[in-house]
Amino acid sequence: MKVAKPLLALWLAAATSLASAASVAADPADSGREILVMLKMPAEHYRPGTAYAGNYGAGVGQRARTRIAARIANRHGLTLVNSWPMPILGVDCFVMRLPDGLSAEAAMAQVSHEADVAWSQPLQLYHAQAAEPAAELPASFPA
Repeated sequence: MKVAKPLLALWLAAATSLASAASVAADPADSGREILVMLKMPAEHYRPGTAYAGNYGAGVGQRARTRIAARIANRHGLTLVNSWPMPILGVDCFVMRLPDGLSAEAAMAQVSHEADVAWSQPLQLYHAQAAEPAAELPASFPA
C-alpha cells in the first residue's frame, strides 16, 4: 500500500492533465473551480465465461459508480462534469465543478468524508513546455 499512494499520485497528475484537456473547462479560470474525485472500484471477481462473450455487463459497475458520484455531487452542491475509469489503480475519476462561494479545499474536505471516495484533489491545468526542436538531426540518428 505504501507504493500504491505514490503511484496513484503520479497517475492522477497525468490523468488530471488529460481531464483538463478533455473537460468542459477549457478556460483556465474554470480549472480552479473544479475538483477531481476518485471513487473506489470493487475488487475484480472471477466470472466464468467472460472471455467467451467479451465484457458483457462490464459497464454496469461504471454506471453505478457514476450514479454514486452524481449523488455525492448533488449532496454537496457540485456539478458532475466528466469521468473516466482508471482500473489499474482501482478507481473511477470524476470531475466536479464547484458552485460560486465554495473553495476547492472546502469541497475536498466535504467529499472526502464520503465512504465511497478514495481521494480528492483540485483539478489543475498543466501546460507542456519544451525547447525549440533541433533544426537538423545528426546523420547518425535514425529517422
